[in-house]
Amino acid sequence: MNIFIFDEKTKIKRKQNQIAIYKEEKKVLSYPIESIDNLFLFGNIEISPSAISFLLRKNKTVLFLTETGFYKGILFGKENHSFINKRKKQYIIHFSEEESLEFAKKIITLKLLEIEKYFYIDLSKEKEGLQKAKNLQSVLGLEGSASAKMFEAFKKLLKNLNIPFSKRTYNPPKDEVNAVLSSSYTMIHNILIPVIIKNGYDPYLGILHNKKGVHHAFASDIIEIYRPKITYLVYLFLKENLLETLSFYKTEEKVYLKKESLKLLTVFLVKNFQKKLKETRKDIDELFDRFY
Repeated sequence: MNIFIFDEKTKIKRKQNQIAIYKEEKKVLSYPIESIDNLFLFGNIEISPSAISFLLRKNKTVLFLTETGFYKGILFGKENHSFINKRKKQYIIHFSEEESLEFAKKIITLKLLEIEKYFYIDLSKEKEGLQKAKNLQSVLGLEGSASAKMFEAFKKLLKNLNIPFSKRTYNPPKDEVNAVLSSSYTMIHNILIPVIIKNGYDPYLGILHNKKGVHHAFASDIIEIYRPKITYLVYLFLKENLLETLSFYKTEEKVYLKKESLKLLTVFLVKNFQKKLKETRKDIDELFDRFY
């Protein structure tokens, strides 16, 4: 189970074989350590040294995020350093032009199938082109074409809800719909980081994406497979939650969800993505099956 903590007045402590959540010195929740997979802490959440030590000893992962959901840092136990053979595969593929191309094709093929599934778009042309692609640039071009069609279909769905949407903008998002999209992708991306680490792979070593700064490029590789479903879930979220009822930080240059609305979105995403997340480790291993 993933635990998400948003309230900055929260303190996390160890209580015997449990992790306990306190607010204003009163215990409000507790979780047996065996039920926890990862903790996601938004903003300045206080966590005691004994809780940290206990979580690490039990091989649990703690992610520290900003109020708006951006990655700050991570704690994970020593057991996650022991998967050298899996990382060898990943490094060999990364540094092989031929094999990284095949790996990228595999990821984008799965993404195209998901776009067709959720948005009822015929991507036969892109799928045919993908099989013939001779370099990564061609693969990315075909992915871009398919994504553009996906967002056009997404735009039509929002039009039925009387929600205006011009185009996908990011880094930073320029309007409310793009803010919800970006927060959704970022949230699932964050959730994938501990999954990748616990499955033995390097979250920074991308094959489809190149690492920039602290970018977890391999998490960005894997999220491409799930991006169509996440995009469709944003449509369902906006169908259930009126855009004008959500709260945003706004400047002339960017728009981000505020904490309470981000919490609402996170609960919705986790609820509707839980089954797929349970399959993620298997999905990642299957990507590597044909290699070595």
